[in-house]
Amino acid sequence: MGCGPVRGMRIIHTTDAVTVEEFTPPKPLPFQIGTGIPSRTQNEKMVIFVFGGPGSQKGLATHELITQYEFNSINVEEIVLGYLPSRFQNASEDVELNTANQIQDLLKKDTGTLSLDWIFSVIKAKIAASMQQRFIIDIIPALNSMLRADSYSDEDESTRALQDFERTYPVFCALDLTVALLRPLTGNEKKENEKPPAEKQNLSSEMKTFLKGIDEADKGRLEKRMDAYAKCAAPFIAYFQKSKRLVKIDVSSMPPPEPLTATVIAMMHELRFTRAQQHARVVLFVTDYTVFDKIDVAYYNMKKLRMSDVLTGKADNASLAAQVRGIKAYVARIAIPKENYAIVADALHQETVPGNKRTSFVEQKRGFIDEFLAPSARPFHSVTAQRLKMNAIATASDETLLFVDPFPVGLATKVGLLWCERPASRATVTPSPTGK
Repeated sequence: MGCGPVRGMRIIHTTDAVTVEEFTPPKPLPFQIGTGIPSRTQNEKMVIFVFGGPGSQKGLATHELITQYEFNSINVEEIVLGYLPSRFQNASEDVELNTANQIQDLLKKDTGTLSLDWIFSVIKAKIAASMQQRFIIDIIPALNSMLRADSYSDEDESTRALQDFERTYPVFCALDLTVALLRPLTGNEKKENEKPPAEKQNLSSEMKTFLKGIDEADKGRLEKRMDAYAKCAAPFIAYFQKSKRLVKIDVSSMPPPEPLTATVIAMMHELRFTRAQQHARVVLFVTDYTVFDKIDVAYYNMKKLRMSDVLTGKADNASLAAQVRGIKAYVARIAIPKENYAIVADALHQETVPGNKRTSFVEQKRGFIDEFLAPSARPFHSVTAQRLKMNAIATASDETLLFVDPFPVGLATKVGLLWCERPASRATVTPSPTGK
């Protein structure tokens, strides 16, 4: 009834005539965070480098950082294809670089054309001219014509160029998406590979030979691409590994997008970044005041409300539906922009929600409240922030309902259903005019 789903794996079951769909978050992939990464930074600009060869899903990880954490992407290929023509135009009128093919032909003929000093100078200029505060830099190109550049094969030059760049813009950390060329086969895949070719496909011997040649050629090209990328990336990765500012994510299992998304989010939470959400507010439900020992309500701009104080004296005899509608009406009445609310549900009734089967979307997770809040000027968590076991429900009105353990999941689902229902003339407990 107006609730929006949260991404994850769906499990459906029925209780008290209410269909509940719990969206359990996918398990993140293994990752290691270097001990040299600072817990806080005073730099105005936040810079992260990303490394990942063919099959690493680097593009997807970068997309998540852009959309979820408001990073601005700087790509070396875009720099070369976009800025190299003007550089040569100023130096020589004899060289024409009007197309990407012409640029690549020049790079193939002259491997000394590209200079890391020039590339980093463009990156620094782009950062300085941007109003953005967070940048994700992809410094290793994917095009073979660029990978052949002399600058990328000189370890000393790579180190010197990075050191010079960090004098202007210190790098927070680097992400290394590692992928093996061949992952271990599953049991079913082994059985399939053990079958004779004739059982796999009913093809002629000539076609089988032709396809085998294509497979081997593709494998050879992939190996060359991965090897070329690894050689170019090695000096940069070693530089960040030495200062222990490297985050390694093992993507050798070739995951679908969902697990990698979960991994990026989990990693960024470990690095204490706040996710960019557009929810109007968070409404937190707790069973008693002891839960606030784990929550920095001042940092989250969260106002505490006791249900028994907010609702009138008739609340004890009212139905669960009337109680929920009453507290929702009170929050709507006092709500101000960027303020969140924590409700101590000390008078909430346990009862079946009447009506036909309805659907609620519940995400069970353990994490920080920051994940559900809109970004603030402070990019990090509160010092006293703790991971909480919660059940989350996203509403159509851009509110997020969080039910902190030990709040019963069944009761949380019922509250979510009632909170998300469409407005109508139903019984409601009138909020107290003097509600605190």
